[in-house]
Amino acid sequence: MSARAEQKGLDFSISYAPGLPEAVFGDPTRMRQILMNFISNAVKFTSKGSIHVRVGSTASADGEVELRFEIEDTGIGIAEADLAGVFEKFSQADSSTSRKYGGTGLGLPIARQLAELMQGAAGVESVVGKGSCFWFTAHCQVGRVEDAVALLSESSSELMNAAAMRPLKILVAEDHPINQEIARDILEHLGHSVDLADNGVAAIRAIDQADYDLVLMDIHMPKMDGAAATRAICERSDAKSGIPIIALTADAMVGDREKYIAAGMNGYVSKPFTPDALIAAINQHVLHKGPIEAAVVEDPAPAFSGSALDEAIAGPLRERKPELWLRIAGLYLASTPEALNALENAIAANDIKSLRLAAHTLKAASANIGAVEISGIASSLEKAADDGDTSTAPAALLRLQTVYAAVAVELSADVENANQMRSTVEVANPQESIAR
Repeated sequence: MSARAEQKGLDFSISYAPGLPEAVFGDPTRMRQILMNFISNAVKFTSKGSIHVRVGSTASADGEVELRFEIEDTGIGIAEADLAGVFEKFSQADSSTSRKYGGTGLGLPIARQLAELMQGAAGVESVVGKGSCFWFTAHCQVGRVEDAVALLSESSSELMNAAAMRPLKILVAEDHPINQEIARDILEHLGHSVDLADNGVAAIRAIDQADYDLVLMDIHMPKMDGAAATRAICERSDAKSGIPIIALTADAMVGDREKYIAAGMNGYVSKPFTPDALIAAINQHVLHKGPIEAAVVEDPAPAFSGSALDEAIAGPLRERKPELWLRIAGLYLASTPEALNALENAIAANDIKSLRLAAHTLKAASANIGAVEISGIASSLEKAADDGDTSTAPAALLRLQTVYAAVAVELSADVENANQMRSTVEVANPQESIAR
């Protein structure tokens, strides 16, 4: 987040009040989620000036302490009349702010709920035109550094999870916007700083300009693919040649791992990637700095379950990350018709290379959003292109168009429901719209 603030020319700082305990036992995941939401909002709504994070504590009985986090910015501020509603779903100071800055209105209500789950609270103080100070509190048990180390040492998995939380600067080289959004969301919620590159050339340029702890590299990208970019990085004559590089790929089948290692990568994470998979990769880098032992997976079978979206994938995103879900739903609705047109044109021209690229892109994006049948059919088309046999491609394209129509209905319903909720709030109170 500090990097994103600096990109906007903002001063970003953190201060710690005297008397903080040397160690506490609490819920770091929930604290991190709230901090990421508050700091992200501060960056979004501040065009000049600064963002300052303060951490303090108040001792309480029975060896407990109340931590207090404050995120103060010099942004647009919130009118006094609107302060009471900012932690309610789909409320914001005015609709022009929502149109300019976007947002789905669920981040702040969730942040307050997370604080309350830690026996704390959340609030805001603000002056229009001068800025805002969002704060939250959380109750923790006071401990010692030795106690924390002993607890983490009880199992290797706990130690690995703790190591994964050490803030890293990570470059994600990935060309599809849906995969970019998911990777960035996961990594930033883990406390890491993330930069994006949408092709191999851009990845090399980013490494020239900044120091990274880890690179997550897509294999199939325009201009320069991930393998070529990795070789170029490994052939550098400076220390950056040793940056750990993990492949992000939907090609993780038998034999692929060896190809990635030969190109200079340390291992791979299969698409659709999950938080656990990315955490495991980062843990391996932090603790061992050796090859990732990634599981070999088969491509998803193109068998339709009767539902447009796989709820095992879509459900948790809808419920736990509604803002991310609406963003990637919109991206998928915007990008998939173009991908289907590219497939149709490639099939008509018998362009095997373009067919394979379009199918591969559609496969990965569809898997990450839960459109498993589309992902499976695209995978079959990709394999057919590899084999040079496109005889079944026209029928596969027709099936893709049919299934996408069902997926589009479901995703459009989610987006429309969110829009209706926003409209309801605007009618009820013209001064309120989408939550910050």
